Amino acid sequence: MRIFSLSKISQLWIQATVMMCLVLFPACGKDLEKETFDVYLIDKEGQEKKVDTVTGISQCRMKAENLALYQNYIEYDYHCCLKTPDNSCAEKLK
Repeated sequence: MRIFSLSKISQLWIQATVMMCLVLFPACGKDLEKETFDVYLIDKEGQEKKVDTVTGISQCRMKAENLALYQNYIEYDYHCCLKTPDNSCAEKLK
């Protein structure tokens, strides 16, 4: 029993969107817990500093938060750079 059905145009639109996602965004469709990331802390002046390399997006987040606490950063930001064979920072994620 079908709850809803999509028109052929809607199905093609969904397929095209998924394909664009896979081509344009390296992290799309990947298991981010198995990928390698460089961890960057950004202080309140905007200075970016690479602090570690980890496996998994959740490990990157935890490392950034723990290091910010350890270094007594009150105002900070961070990002996780997805490393690929072709690029050391293919995509910045949080």
